[in-house]
Amino acid sequence: MKDLRQKLLVTSVLAGLAMGALALRGCGSEPNKPAAATTDDTSPSAKPRDLLNRLWFDKLPEKRTDEVSIALFFSGGIGLFDTGSAYRSTFELFEFERKAADLDFVLLHDNKRANVKYTVTACEDKPPFDLCLVLEGNPRGPKKLYGFAYDDDEAAKVPWSRELRDAARAHAKMR
Repeated sequence: MKDLRQKLLVTSVLAGLAMGALALRGCGSEPNKPAAATTDDTSPSAKPRDLLNRLWFDKLPEKRTDEVSIALFFSGGIGLFDTGSAYRSTFELFEFERKAADLDFVLLHDNKRANVKYTVTACEDKPPFDLCLVLEGNPRGPKKLYGFAYDDDEAAKVPWSRELRDAARAHAKMR
């Protein structure tokens, strides 16, 4: 129990420090770049950064209590699947390695491995989202997720998205 309390305290302190550093930097992480309009330019090998550091939603939450599934892939090869609301959720951390259009996953809780084919494309399937992420063989969560090309659009449509991203970063540091 003492170890758990220490981990929670460390996580809280790290999250607070991260949020303070983000506030000092202005908008936090480097702004996401939009995906290009053509299929060739949005292929994973052409735009790997489109996958990274972006919240991917299964649907648009209208309020903080709406349950959604999200995925987040950090540039350091760690990611998070999260299902729930802004107030209550379950998450699973995973490691991944990108190889062209493939992601090799290792789900950290049960050491389950999976190879997933992915594509990131500009799309208008579910407005106001303007990016689609398809994960063929996703070991957790939906096969298709949606994101925003620009951080400002995401913040306007999901005002608590920065909090979700900060919480995900804090969870990822526990790895």
